[in-house]
Amino acid sequence: MLIKIISFTFTFFIIYMSMVLSSMSYGFKVVYFWNFESLIIVLFPSYFLSVFMNEKFMLDVNGLKFMKKIVMPISWIGFLIGIITLSFGIQRLTEPSLSIIFQSFGISLIVLLYGMILKIILTTIIKSKIKT
Repeated sequence: MLIKIISFTFTFFIIYMSMVLSSMSYGFKVVYFWNFESLIIVLFPSYFLSVFMNEKFMLDVNGLKFMKKIVMPISWIGFLIGIITLSFGIQRLTEPSLSIIFQSFGISLIVLLYGMILKIILTTIIKSKIKT
């Protein structure tokens, strides 16, 4: 159990430090990697569709497998929502600025990042539940 806790903590420390180092190299804060709305778009529909399919709020291995299967398609839907919003937002700009456009595009990409991280977490949880 201790080995699992240490390796899980170390893994997320490495992911977090890669975010910190990549943001520092461009003079940004690591807070740009955190977007609560994007997390909601990825996490809630995936979880509630899994609850719908399994008819249980406490997901078993089958529910987690289904959630793992749909998390990336939902992330892509969130990405497309962001791109559509970006497209409509560009029309309202009086003077289109590349910094605003790329910042909005970056927020759209965070949804995909969260989907990939959640898929890795779900894969790890499923493998550990099947093993025990």
